Amino acid sequence: MLISILYLFLVHFSFADQKAQKLEKALCPFRELEAKKFFVLEHDHGFNLQEMKKLFTEYEKFFGKCKKVLVAEKNKYMIEYQYMTLPLEVEMSKNKIKNFSLDLAFVRDDSFEKFKEYIESLNEKIAYGVFEGSKLISGVRENESMNLERSSWLKVVPLLEEKRVARDKVIQLKKEWLNESYGDLHEWGEGSFVTVESLIRSMVWFGDGSALDHILLLINKEKLDSNHLFPSWRSHLGLGGLRFDSELSMKSIYEKGDQNSKKKFEAQIDPSIRLRVGWFSSPSEICNILNQLKTEKILQLSPQTKGIQSSTDDRIKIVTIARDVGVAHSAAIIEDKKKSYCVSLAWNSDEEVPESIMETVWRRLLLLL
Repeated sequence: MLISILYLFLVHFSFADQKAQKLEKALCPFRELEAKKFFVLEHDHGFNLQEMKKLFTEYEKFFGKCKKVLVAEKNKYMIEYQYMTLPLEVEMSKNKIKNFSLDLAFVRDDSFEKFKEYIESLNEKIAYGVFEGSKLISGVRENESMNLERSSWLKVVPLLEEKRVARDKVIQLKKEWLNESYGDLHEWGEGSFVTVESLIRSMVWFGDGSALDHILLLINKEKLDSNHLFPSWRSHLGLGGLRFDSELSMKSIYEKGDQNSKKKFEAQIDPSIRLRVGWFSSPSEICNILNQLKTEKILQLSPQTKGIQSSTDDRIKIVTIARDVGVAHSAAIIEDKKKSYCVSLAWNSDEEVPESIMETVWRRLLLLL
């Protein structure tokens, strides 16, 4: 009986090893001919070969050279890349893979030193900072000013305190500061009464550009620092006399267009130009702001914070996340064992920032704390 069990055990892992070898031939690096042999393809209601190639080529670009595939357990494997290990689970049909799922990549025996080395190895504009209070624990280009879009909007909240603008102050919405591009505040209509607290909530929770513009109007601010303009959303769309960070001026493009043409142009604009137009901060600046705001209920109760607490890490007390064409930023306050940390990770690119890679790198950074 024992011999039979041992035999079955050995046979099972022999087949598993063969699958691992076939996966390695197909994925390390990605080879179309090998993938055709081992994966159910599109014409049989399976995989699109070009989409698979794009996916696994992207992993090699950001995780380093694919080295080998190891057996973890039945139908579960580990793809070993130079910098990361990627868990892969497969579903078989007639000795071919008909479905697979990928978990977030991880690093065995990880450390801040390994993470820093990894970030510096990438040919990408990525910056990060990990702080305990004002003390830097680890960072790469943590003081570099980057386009962080709505994460930078948080700068206006302390300025309301400086200007002694009461949260229960009631204002009327102005037609010229309402826009349809981001958020729903414009639906309230000209002349509607709102509190400053409501404006902050709309700006923080929903990225509402109209709310941001009315707050800027309240504090009478055109700039938030000496290096970069902090434009109103209205000006950002070229409807005001905004000077951009570059010599580019989009005012003439927008002045004659209707909302649809403006949105169409905004969607098609070269990301390398977009990166020079907008709201700038550095990872360290964002951490300074978050440390000032970590008791702020609006941030603690925001959908972003609640979502990441339930799905990722309940140690996170507040979080800000920004995503746009060529822009990705995540930052959080983490409280653990009576210590408080701030983590800020920013990525600017002339192309779309791959969300799955950004999420993997962000999660890896959080796990180091």
